[in-house]
Amino acid sequence: MEKTGPKPRSKQQAWEHLKSTARITEGDCWLIEYGQPVGIGYKRIRADHTDWYAHRLAFKMENGEVYPDSVIYHTCDKPNCINPLHLRIGSHADNVADKVAKSRQPMGMRHYRSVLTNDDVRAIRASNKNLGELSRQFGISRGGILKIRNRESWKHVE
Repeated sequence: MEKTGPKPRSKQQAWEHLKSTARITEGDCWLIEYGQPVGIGYKRIRADHTDWYAHRLAFKMENGEVYPDSVIYHTCDKPNCINPLHLRIGSHADNVADKVAKSRQPMGMRHYRSVLTNDDVRAIRASNKNLGELSRQFGISRGGILKIRNRESWKHVE
């Protein structure tokens, strides 16, 4: 007995469905609700017996091959946008640079693991205490203290 059910969808059919169901915003984003949620706002869909991130499929259908080690990132910063004009191909480093340039990279006090404040960093830089004393006082490693003093970390704090 053969299995019955929906016919497998091709990449082209999936792309046409995504475009036809997308909600277009004022900023010309094509936002989709269709697909399995993945991460924060990303959507995954199935086409040609393969799971695809919707934005990767959108880029592929409009621009051609997408290599597995390539990153497709959003210039609009909306993970469920599939507008090909809002998608760029690059490396992981390109994606991170884009995030940093747009101040979306948590750093300093905004980072969830931070134990220091900007005032703590200023105090470390101004202090005459040795690395060990500062390490114990602020609860971070001597290497962390040294990186702050040498402005290798917390560069954004004057």
